[in-house]
Amino acid sequence: MNRGAHRDRLHVGDSAKDRGTGSSTPIIRDREGHSSRGEKTGLSALDGSQSLVADSTPAPAMKPLDPAARPSRPEFDVHLTENVPVPMRDGIRLATDIYRPARDGRPLADRRPVLLHRTPYNKTETEATSGECRYFAARGYVVVNQDCRGCFGSEGDVNFLIPEAEDGANTIAWIRKQEWCDGTVGAFGTSWSGWTQTAMAALGPEGLATMVPNMSGADGHESSVRHGGALELRFLAWAFWHSAYTQAALTAPPHVTPGLLCAALEPT
Repeated sequence: MNRGAHRDRLHVGDSAKDRGTGSSTPIIRDREGHSSRGEKTGLSALDGSQSLVADSTPAPAMKPLDPAARPSRPEFDVHLTENVPVPMRDGIRLATDIYRPARDGRPLADRRPVLLHRTPYNKTETEATSGECRYFAARGYVVVNQDCRGCFGSEGDVNFLIPEAEDGANTIAWIRKQEWCDGTVGAFGTSWSGWTQTAMAALGPEGLATMVPNMSGADGHESSVRHGGALELRFLAWAFWHSAYTQAALTAPPHVTPGLLCAALEPT
C-alpha cells in the first residue's frame, strides 16, 4: 500500500454518541489532531494518516466496592458422582465427575447454574490440589470436571488442542440436558484448560454464559505454541512429558521411562 493511499484511510475510534451527545457520527481526527467538528486534541497519528482517537474526556471512575459485601461462605454439603461417561459426536466417551450441592448426603433436586472444567492433567489430581470444584459446589453451583480426550479416564487419543472446540460444545450440550442444569453454563481453568474454553467459545455453543481462561491463548499457530508457525521448542519437551504422564501404555516398554529420566537429568 502506498503512503498516499494509507493517508486516506480512517481508523475506528470513538463517536459523538459515545460521549453522550446522542449522535453516532464518528469523531474524525486528521494528522494535525483536528476533528471533523473543529475540536483540537493535540494528538495525531505517528504515520501522518487520518485516524479516529479517543476523546480526551476523562473516563468515569470505577464503581466503588460495596462496603457491605462479604466473602461467600459454604452453604451446602457436596455430593460427588465420579467417572460419568459423557458421549461425544464420534462415540468417544469422556470421564466426567459431577459435584452437586447437597443436604444430608443427597444432592439438591432443583436446577442450578453449572461450571465446567476440562483438563488434560487428571481431574482427580487437579481437584485434590485446588479444591475448586468442592468450593463452588458448596456455594450452590453444580461443577462438572472432565478429563480431556485421551487423558486418564477418558477414551480416545490425545490430539493436542485439535478436538477441544467440538468436545467442549458436545459437553455443554450434554450438560444442558441434565435434570440438575438450569441451562446456564460457565467455564474456568488454567493453561490447556484455558484453551479448552476459548476453543469451544469459537463455536458459540448455546448456554455458554461466561468463562475465565487463565494463562491461556486462542490461536496456537500465531502465539504461545507457535509463533507465525514456528514451534516453541519447549512444547516438544512438554509433549514427551505429557504423553508419559497421561498414557501408561506409552511407558510400558521397559526402555521408555529410563530414557525420559536420562534426558531429564542430562546436563545442558
